[in-house]
Amino acid sequence: MKINIKLFIQYFTILLLSTIINIAYSQNASQDETYYSIYDDFVGAENSELNNGVGFLQQYRTVENTHVYYENHNFVEGKINYKKQSYKTKLKYDILNDLVIVKYIDSKGAFLISLNSKLIDNFTIEKHHFVRLPMSENLKSFYINGFFESIYKGEEFSLYVKHRKKIQKNKDYLQIYYKFLDEKVFVFEYKNQFYEIKNKRDISKVVSHLKKEINTFFRNRKFDIKSLLRLFTMIDKNSKK
Repeated sequence: MKINIKLFIQYFTILLLSTIINIAYSQNASQDETYYSIYDDFVGAENSELNNGVGFLQQYRTVENTHVYYENHNFVEGKINYKKQSYKTKLKYDILNDLVIVKYIDSKGAFLISLNSKLIDNFTIEKHHFVRLPMSENLKSFYINGFFESIYKGEEFSLYVKHRKKIQKNKDYLQIYYKFLDEKVFVFEYKNQFYEIKNKRDISKVVSHLKKEINTFFRNRKFDIKSLLRLFTMIDKNSKK
């Protein structure tokens, strides 16, 4: 049977484009495992779990040296526990989308890869340790992919910070720019439950038997992360007595 080469090439091109579009469309919050396998084959990194992820592109043109990342927009040395394996690698943490980004370089070029958040247990960047907390109703409004900085881990109480970015949209003639401002949400854990902290009352409502100690503690102190760290260290220590 004689094959029409021109029609074959056209058919193959359409099929290839369709596949690429379908892959791009499937790049959503669920971060499908099938897509990982396809992308892993594309970059030729089947032997490295850290190179198994979704291609990442920067979405925003920024101003005033702001960015979506934690502390530093550059890649820095860090540690990550991914698929139950520990790695030392350069990474950065996209706070806006709650994603961990790594860089893979081979003979084909450099690729930015967004790791599957569900497969990350914890990571450390700029000497700050982040863990992935389980979803709960109290965390739902700001959970995204579940990464929180671990500030204090005690026997009765634990303290976490959810780092966030607030977006400001600016127009300059025909171009649109974005400015990103840092925000923090304080969370504490008590008896395997998580609670947002907006003020001292949010703590005393949960541990009402410590209301007097909490009010006394904040009498001459600012309500900030340093004070919260001291408070939970103190009441955790006292709970052991």
